Amino acid sequence: MYGSVEQVKQRSGVEFDDLNVDDSVDLDEFIDKLLGYASDHINVYCQRDFSFHEDVTEKYSGNGQDTFALRNFPVTEVSTVKVNDTELDPSAYRVQGQTAYSRENSGILQRIDGDVWRQGILNIEVVYSWGYTSVPDVINDIAVEMAVDYLKAAVNNYKTGGLESMNMEGFQTKFTDRRPLDESQMNRLQPFKKAVFG
Repeated sequence: MYGSVEQVKQRSGVEFDDLNVDDSVDLDEFIDKLLGYASDHINVYCQRDFSFHEDVTEKYSGNGQDTFALRNFPVTEVSTVKVNDTELDPSAYRVQGQTAYSRENSGILQRIDGDVWRQGILNIEVVYSWGYTSVPDVINDIAVEMAVDYLKAAVNNYKTGGLESMNMEGFQTKFTDRRPLDESQMNRLQPFKKAVFG
């Protein structure tokens, strides 16, 4: 989950009695659910998550070229690469550097020994670590913005009688004006979106 309950409370100014809940603990748990919803929405839009994944093993089919894209990025470490069950020396490849859009690499594995990724069906095995030990600030910020928006909409609908249902014991809410990512948020997420290769 991205962002924090405290950030949402500070930015929204919402108090527990604004939603007629018993105490601040109920409000905190409700906000936590909203942050979870926002975080899931960000993950779906970017087609990835922003956690850290260590020593993931994946299989790829060689393309006969000197580069191919790993499924996930940014890559923090490549532990081993095998082609046709033969482990390559680490000096034979590298992860290409940062992209034009951000300071992180985009997970492109490149041969630098003059060879190519030999063609075959799932003949390449890569063990690597990827992701973030600390979630990027922009991801946290957007999750908080979304949760603040949802929370204010819930308060407004509660006060005007337009809330369709709210179960504070299960901490679930249903209301009609949950807002998707706006254009500014989508633009800020663009550098983090996972590229789709054909």
